[in-house]
Amino acid sequence: MSPGGTETANATVPPANSVNSSGSSIGVLDFFGAGIQTGLNLAVGVVNGLIDAGRFLVVNGIKLAAQPILDQVARVASALEVVALVTGLLRPWTIRMDASPPQTRVRAQAAATSPVASATAHSPSCSDQAQS
Repeated sequence: MSPGGTETANATVPPANSVNSSGSSIGVLDFFGAGIQTGLNLAVGVVNGLIDAGRFLVVNGIKLAAQPILDQVARVASALEVVALVTGLLRPWTIRMDASPPQTRVRAQAAATSPVASATAHSPSCSDQAQS
């Protein structure tokens, strides 16, 4: 391992005019091998370029075709979101109406001093009669 964290290969390259055991020149084979490798690298680059161009055309074509529809969907969704937000804010603030008013200090004092008021103050309300 090298200090940067990547592995490097140390290869010794024989001189271009050396001859292997079969008697053929290694330099000529290396030249043709390098040419073939360069051609393959070029072919891979062309194929990758065509794939990237096709992907670009498909993605941008779909965006171009679908964008007006998505804009309308976004407008409707934003309007519905505003309605839902307002409904959510107002919903906990709904007013409950009770048939019998709550006992207040004024009614309690009136009930203590007047026998008629005390009889009406302690009479069952409509909601109490409906429950029994």
